[in-house]
Amino acid sequence: MRWMGLAALATAGALLLRAETPEQRGKRVVDECLEALGGDRYLNMETRVETGRVYSFYRENLTGLSIATIYTHYDSGVTDTAHQLAQRERDNYGKKEDYGVLFTGNEAWDITYRGARPLPEDRFARYSDTTLRDIFYILRVRLHEPGWIFESKGADVIENSAVEIVNLTDADNRTTTVYFDRINKWPVRQVFYRRDAVTKD
Repeated sequence: MRWMGLAALATAGALLLRAETPEQRGKRVVDECLEALGGDRYLNMETRVETGRVYSFYRENLTGLSIATIYTHYDSGVTDTAHQLAQRERDNYGKKEDYGVLFTGNEAWDITYRGARPLPEDRFARYSDTTLRDIFYILRVRLHEPGWIFESKGADVIENSAVEIVNLTDADNRTTTVYFDRINKWPVRQVFYRRDAVTKD
């Protein structure tokens, strides 16, 4: 009789999961991801360092490879986090980290041994838009904003891993589609579209 009780519990659990709306399921998946990343410790993180390789491509052909170290500092003084960046970022390239790019809250600078020079406004605009749509930035900085919609698009398999797919849409109707690993809950892929100001593509 014990197995019948366990089967009934499993059936009830499956029915509860099925009873979730797409919005409830999406919110649950995002909350589980935040907990997996550290919860309050992640939300209170002030600095972050990332290292890895950076690849450059032109027409699907590899044109460059470099070692990158990215230093990020979060700015808690920004109030309009939907439109203003609440972080400063320094991207260093090469083993000696002797050249790179500095992104402040409203401009970007190219840094070499010759000094610093401002980068074009469109370069900063692309960086700003990409950052505002980045899932790790959304989780760390933007979750408190009103108007967010988290909508589950169901489950799928990406590169042999089971994932939950969620559309995150902010109050300005900017959407990022995020694929969360169903086991460890971390985001493994994100997709968003940005219209080119010149070509309109």
